[in-house]
Amino acid sequence: MHRQRISPNHLNSRSNFVEPQRRNISLRNELLFLYPIMWLNALGIYTGRYLRYNSWDLLTDPFQLLSDIAGMIIHPLRHQVAWDMILCFSILMTLMYLMMKKVHKALI
Repeated sequence: MHRQRISPNHLNSRSNFVEPQRRNISLRNELLFLYPIMWLNALGIYTGRYLRYNSWDLLTDPFQLLSDIAGMIIHPLRHQVAWDMILCFSILMTLMYLMMKKVHKALI
C-alpha cells in the first residue's frame, strides 16, 4: 500500500481546517444580551462585598438574602448608594469585557 507523504507546511495550512462560522452580531444586540448579565454580576458583587453574604447563604438563609434584595427594590431611594454601586460595577465590567474582546481580536 502506498502512503502519501504530507509536508509539515501542509499540516499548518489554515485552509485545511474548518473555521467556525463567525456570526456578526451588532453591538446593540450584544449589549442587550451582555448588560443584564453584567448587572446580575454587579448585584452579586454588591451583596457579597457590602451586604456580607456568601454563596452558601443561598442555601442556609435564602429568605434573609431575598428580603434584603427585595428591600432594595421596594425602597430604591433609601438604597441609592447601593444602586449607584451596582450601576458603576456593571458599566465597568461591561467596558472591561468589550475592551478585552477588542484586544483579543487585535491579537488574532
